[in-house]
Amino acid sequence: VSALLLDIFWSDWDEFDGRNLLDARVRKQLTRTFSLHQLLQLIEQFHADNPIPQLLTHIQRIQTVHKTWAKKQLPSAWALHFGDLLQHLNWGQTRNLSSHEYQANQSWQEELEKLSALDHLTGAISPADAVQKLQQLCAAKMFQPESTGNTRIQILGMYEHTAAEPDAIWVLGMNDQHWPPPAKPNALLPSALQRHLQTPSANADAQAIFAQTVHSRVCDSAAEVIFSWSHSDGSRELRISPLIVNIAAAAPQDLAKTLTEKLAQPVAMQYLDDHIAPALKAEDKIRGGSKLFETQAICPAWTFYQYRLGAKKLEEPSEGLDSILRGNLVHAVLQHFWLACNSLAALKCLSPIALETNIDAAIQLAIAQELNENLPAQIIQIERRRLRQLMQAWLQLEMQREDFSVFACEAQHSLIIEGLEIVCRIDRIDAVNGGDLVIIDYKTGATVPALKSWSEARISEPQLPLYASLVLEGERVVGTCFAKVHVDECKFSGVSEDEILPSVTAFANLKSSSAFKSFEHMPALIAHWQDSLNKIAIEIKTGHAGVIFEDANDLMYCDVKPLLRLPERELQFEQQLMSRK
Repeated sequence: VSALLLDIFWSDWDEFDGRNLLDARVRKQLTRTFSLHQLLQLIEQFHADNPIPQLLTHIQRIQTVHKTWAKKQLPSAWALHFGDLLQHLNWGQTRNLSSHEYQANQSWQEELEKLSALDHLTGAISPADAVQKLQQLCAAKMFQPESTGNTRIQILGMYEHTAAEPDAIWVLGMNDQHWPPPAKPNALLPSALQRHLQTPSANADAQAIFAQTVHSRVCDSAAEVIFSWSHSDGSRELRISPLIVNIAAAAPQDLAKTLTEKLAQPVAMQYLDDHIAPALKAEDKIRGGSKLFETQAICPAWTFYQYRLGAKKLEEPSEGLDSILRGNLVHAVLQHFWLACNSLAALKCLSPIALETNIDAAIQLAIAQELNENLPAQIIQIERRRLRQLMQAWLQLEMQREDFSVFACEAQHSLIIEGLEIVCRIDRIDAVNGGDLVIIDYKTGATVPALKSWSEARISEPQLPLYASLVLEGERVVGTCFAKVHVDECKFSGVSEDEILPSVTAFANLKSSSAFKSFEHMPALIAHWQDSLNKIAIEIKTGHAGVIFEDANDLMYCDVKPLLRLPERELQFEQQLMSRK
């Protein structure tokens, strides 16, 4: 569907921005698979605020023909239907086609004619089968447009060759699973006969001989020939093709300079110092909450690109519920539960039946609040069961605590720090010992953030320190902790002044190796947080946006990582080291 929405050949350019925004909306609100009716509903909602009349008309047309294409017909009839539909959708008619586009269109028409020729072979078939046959025909088509002008680079298959002798050849993907290619005997001929005559693709031996012949031709086709292969595919190690083992062993060498290196030559590059962005003005609004401080502490450029320029990656849809939505559900269930049962005393007074009733009521409210009504009932039922088990396990841990009451759940706070206005939402604040506050932040993943950065000059996990030192400034905060709510383990992790949370060590009992041992008590740690976060706020306000980070692993979840230009950065460091030597 993304390819359909972003296709440039069937809608005017004045709707192109709207279709890109719609693609982002589809990825966010629909699952990986969905019906045409669901798509049309979403487009109609989107159209109300972002007019895309041509696209809406086209999708409605597709829905209409989808309803009429029910009976089986001959492939020739389907070829006519497909051509007529594309004609009504103005496909390829919104502008003048380039030479390559025109050739591609002509090739497409040829494949439609091939589909028409299947009448006697297949008989009447369904529209789904007709589309499948057409896809197979197109996939088998080797299309190479005629070159125009002085073409410097040509992309060819292993079985193709240019009329003129090339200056150099670069053969990619020379791994053993690709070359020699796997044997694929002809299904219409006897296998024994193919092996006896050693026809192409008959068996591995025939493929090895055939590949050696092609390989020799490639080696003799240019003065310079480069073979390259992949060392790994993710965590899986790959092997080199046996046809180039001896070549690689005889003359190992680095490949041609990377594009980055070529572009970085002084004659081709203009160097600009871009680590300082324009300072924030009084009227500028910036979103991000505590995430602003986290990204600024990790890499200032991350904050600038994502939260000031608004760059972000497209979401990857999933079947059912993704991890973010599952986490939101847990937050919502806990919120509704504690709004109804606002203290440890009230929790302990509940009978087993009443506890189950309260949990189910909270789950029902959360599902109605967070989930799309179009989700299959089976998925909702599975999620309901998961949430019930998770809540039962978590509340067992809560019952081990000393007396507390829930002061606030999912409370929103506005904060102005060094002139920077942000909005924060705190998962939960508990009151203990008659008025002292404990801040709790739910984490539903398998791991919780490390606490070490809370004691460092730049706090890369500033969420709880921000709440404790600035949002609740003036209040007596005696504990900040992450609450890991996970099926494998439920636990608290943080710092506190006294023994008020299970598994959270009081300041007085910290080990000498603890990162917080240098702070006398909780107020001293909170003062450190306030000072550090004020400095980070000044950086954001003044436009500090350099690509500066301690560990590349901290950028694992960075949405704007390509904009940081890390390969160029590494190259600059390498060149500086070489110049010093």
